[in-house]
Amino acid sequence: MTNSKKKQNYRKILFNAIGLLICVVAIPLLVMNLVLIIKGYTKPTEVPSIFNLCPIIETSDLMQGGASNIKNGDLLIFHTTDFDNLSMGETNGAIVAIKTDANGVKVRRLISSEVNAQGVEVFTAISDNKDPATQVEITKADIVGVYTFRFAGLGKFILFSQTTVGIITIVVVPIALLLFLEISLYYGTEPDKKQKGTLTPEPAAATATATLKKATVMPNYVFDDIVEYDVYLNDEGKTVVKKVI
Repeated sequence: MTNSKKKQNYRKILFNAIGLLICVVAIPLLVMNLVLIIKGYTKPTEVPSIFNLCPIIETSDLMQGGASNIKNGDLLIFHTTDFDNLSMGETNGAIVAIKTDANGVKVRRLISSEVNAQGVEVFTAISDNKDPATQVEITKADIVGVYTFRFAGLGKFILFSQTTVGIITIVVVPIALLLFLEISLYYGTEPDKKQKGTLTPEPAAATATATLKKATVMPNYVFDDIVEYDVYLNDEGKTVVKKVI
C-alpha cells in the first residue's frame, strides 16, 4: 500500500471517529429535548417525563448545603412512581419535586408528616438551606417525583441548548461539520479514482542503500487498474517495469 493510500485510510478513520462522536453527543440531546417538548405541548398541565423518569433543572441555591449538595444548574432525575414509604428528616428525608401554582416545580426535602382530620397524609417540606420562607405543606397529589440522582452542571448546558445560540452550536454546527468531513473525504479520494488505470508520476528519490532511481515521467506506459507496477531506470539507463506484490 502506498503512502498516499495509507494517509487516505487514516484520514477516513479519523473523520468517521469525529462523526461518530458528534452523533453520540448530539443525537441523545436532540431526542430528549424533542420528547420533552412534545409531551409538554400535548400535556401542558403535567411535568414531562420519559420512562417514568422526570428530568428537572435546579435553578436556585435553596437545596445547596444539604446531604445531597444539589446546586444551581444541576440536572436532577426524579422517578414518578411509588410515593409510598417516603423517609422524613431534616438531613435524610426524601427530596421531592412539588407542583406549583404556575405549572412549574420546586424541589424540597420532606421533614415530617401527619394525618389530618380528613384522613389525608400531609407532609411538611423545606429547602436544605432551612429558609423558613420555603417551608410548605403538601399531600401526595402535589408530588411530581422523588429524587433519584443528579448530573452536576448539566442543567446549564441543557438550558443553553434551548437558546438560539445553543441550537446553532449544538445542531447546526455539528451537521455542517459532518457535511464538511464527508465532502473533504470524497474529494480527497476522488483524484485516485480518476487516475486509476494510468501511471502516476512520482518524484525521483534516492536512499543510502538503493542503486536504482525512479523515473519521474513515463508517458508511454499504460497499465490495468488492478495490478500496481513500479517503473524505474537501472544503472544502464534502461527502463524496467516491475509488478509490485
